[in-house]
Amino acid sequence: MAKPGSKANVQQGTPPSSSSASWIAGTVVVIGLVAAFVFLREDAPSEPGSPLGGPAKEQVPAVDVPDPDTSEMLSLAAQTIGTAREAVLRAPNSADAWGGFGEVCDAHKIYDAAAIAYRQAQELAPSDFRWSYLLAVVEDFRGRETDEIVRLFEAASAANDIYPPLFLRYGDALVRQGELDRARAAYERAVELDPNFAMAHRGLGQVMLALDEPQAARRSLETAAGIEAEDGVVFASLAQAYTRLGETELAAEARKKARELPRVLGVPDPIRFAVERRAGTPGMARKRALDAIREARYASALSDARFLVEVEPDDVLYRIWLGTCLVETGDAPAAGEHFARAVELEPEHPQALPLYGGWLEAMGRFDEAVALWERAVTVAEEAADDGARAAHTSKLALAQAKSGKTDLALASFARAAELGLDDAELHHNWGTTWMTKDARKAIERFERSLEIGGDNAGTLYNLGLSLDALGQAEEAREAFERSAALDPHGAAAARLQGG
Repeated sequence: MAKPGSKANVQQGTPPSSSSASWIAGTVVVIGLVAAFVFLREDAPSEPGSPLGGPAKEQVPAVDVPDPDTSEMLSLAAQTIGTAREAVLRAPNSADAWGGFGEVCDAHKIYDAAAIAYRQAQELAPSDFRWSYLLAVVEDFRGRETDEIVRLFEAASAANDIYPPLFLRYGDALVRQGELDRARAAYERAVELDPNFAMAHRGLGQVMLALDEPQAARRSLETAAGIEAEDGVVFASLAQAYTRLGETELAAEARKKARELPRVLGVPDPIRFAVERRAGTPGMARKRALDAIREARYASALSDARFLVEVEPDDVLYRIWLGTCLVETGDAPAAGEHFARAVELEPEHPQALPLYGGWLEAMGRFDEAVALWERAVTVAEEAADDGARAAHTSKLALAQAKSGKTDLALASFARAAELGLDDAELHHNWGTTWMTKDARKAIERFERSLEIGGDNAGTLYNLGLSLDALGQAEEAREAFERSAALDPHGAAAARLQGG
């Protein structure tokens, strides 16, 4: 089939062509993107792996690979953990494999296994900051002795002393150990690296309170409040600072805000966020799938989309996502059941209708496609969405033409134009439909298509056929030559070679 934006060569008297992308453009607005489906394409490349760790050491790991019990987990979580574990079994000397397994266990809160995996990754690639840092965080989660946590954060900072969240967590661990001066230095380093790091300012302010320096605490906490104005913890600490400074009215106001506002607890930490996104949970699967579809990484979104349909089979959006991914990864026939189910669940869904209509047309089920496009036009009309109404009317016309309803198709093309649609594809397909009835009118449409979209092999070939039908041999040959120049192996080139 034709690539998006192209128009396949069409012999005189045959239904008009349409790129396989045309029926999908603009329909997936519910997820904030315009998708283009291609039925014959190379699979989308997988996401590149992160270049983590140095060269693997040659020694064989001295630990067994943990085997977490996944029998009670959701299918995607179990699959994700199993796949990561298999990667370690295949490459037991790979820091990346061990670290990836640690991240997956960490994401699913299997911290004992995560600690083993991170420690092994660290031993295999001691210069890699990530594994040292994640090991320190996980051991902190596990409640290990504070002095060990401090030692692990120190080791991580030796590998990378420019990552602000590390120094925040390091400062927190030092506070728990009672080393307030060292904690202050850690928070100050975090603030130095990122002056807009509200939680680091908050930690610095709180440690200054503990060191009985309320004026310094006030400065840090007011800075934190200026960055993150919805953190109740900051205002609770500010109330203490104001009280010690004798600012009773400010203290009362701060206490009031502290009672009204939530406590902001999560650390803005890209490395930890990347770990959390590996979780096989519906929430994370949704985020990953949405991001991947927005970036046209359909192969990457496929497993998450399947999982989401598995756990919520009656969610229209998830059916749309899965159908989209299947089409884009070369399994268009399997997409139909998901588009059909979406329409069954919401018969007037403004995205599901054109998706299913386009799929039916691509599968050659033209009469059914006509019915779906008619419904899509009606829904757009009721929503007063003139743009969608015009676009859907053009698709309706194409399906009508392909089903042999030429007069209806010509009327629908004209109606789409009346509604304001004026693109190369509309005029190409309109002209192709006119070829069976009036070559002159076909030529008018083809010329308009070329005027809007520039030279196109299929449009030029159909223009040549129409000119030839009127006995304009010289003009027809010129059109064929222009078409052949664009597509040396196409129908126009073959026609010229055959005389």
